[in-house]
Amino acid sequence: FRAWFASIEENGSRFFGFLPDGFRLSDESMATLGDCALGGDPDNPLGADYVKRLRQRAREAGKGIEGERD
Repeated sequence: FRAWFASIEENGSRFFGFLPDGFRLSDESMATLGDCALGGDPDNPLGADYVKRLRQRAREAGKGIEGERD
């Protein structure tokens, strides 16, 4: 997920990418796409809370991973 967050950030228009600045998928969207991409258990999906915790920890650690705004 961290690599995915970084990829979204790196493909923003401020880095000459195709995604508009500030592009951000919802936590629920990221969880759903992650479950599909990683072949998650349909009876036990990741959920938006998992993605939200990842984003919060990344911000607290100062990793510069998605969500920081100027």
